[in-house]
Amino acid sequence: MSLRSRLSPPDAIVARLIYFTVLFAIIIGLTLVAMRLYTLTRSVYLRYDTRLESSVPASVTEHYPVISFPAPDQWLWNHFEPGQSLAAYEGHLTANPLPEDARIYLMKLQGEFPINEELFELTRQYLELYFCMPAESLVLEKTLRLPDSAIRHHPDTGIQFNAEYLLHEVLGPAVPEDAAGLIALTAHDLWPGNDWNFVFGKASRYERVGVWSIARFSDERNADTLSRTLLRRTLKTASHEFGHMLGMRHCISYQCNMNGSNHIG
Repeated sequence: MSLRSRLSPPDAIVARLIYFTVLFAIIIGLTLVAMRLYTLTRSVYLRYDTRLESSVPASVTEHYPVISFPAPDQWLWNHFEPGQSLAAYEGHLTANPLPEDARIYLMKLQGEFPINEELFELTRQYLELYFCMPAESLVLEKTLRLPDSAIRHHPDTGIQFNAEYLLHEVLGPAVPEDAAGLIALTAHDLWPGNDWNFVFGKASRYERVGVWSIARFSDERNADTLSRTLLRRTLKTASHEFGHMLGMRHCISYQCNMNGSNHIG
């Protein structure tokens, strides 16, 4: 007597449901393993690819080591990214040229938490030196008011702003004609409008707008004093996001400021 003949019709249905559930879980598991193996294999390939190594001066690789296997808490373990060659980046700039005499514009997006003036000014000076172009502040012409759909409450950081809304509805219309990009600083936490918990910053490669938040950088976002830790994290994030605005993707080859990050460094 077969197992099927011994099962009553309801039991047979349950058995089939269990079978297909287990089969589906196995397929999903194998797919995730395949994606991880691809990421790791690509990492090894990039590490030993002589064409890549020969195109980068030794003085650069000395300061920016090649990325090895990503650990489970690192960005490349959880994010499937293609990387970007120098030729691809140059192609983006050719297709999306900067305006003549381009300059960087910075804006404050203030709400419940005001922006530390010294932090904002040091960031302006840093971006000016980092990207070798003038940087100046820009005042939002209207009071920042977001719709309910662009605001939510996080149990740890309080009010969160929808980064996508800020990029396309607030910053996009405010970009000056001579801007290499317009990037905004806020002390409110950000989330990208999907099921993500938060983001440190967000930028658009084609609209050349970006925003970053200091909400998770320290406990001093509402303080008058400025710590070295808060300043360092702010400068790194601002230059990272502005790099995206100029067309740079996340770097998956070397340990540098354009790496994706899951945590605060």
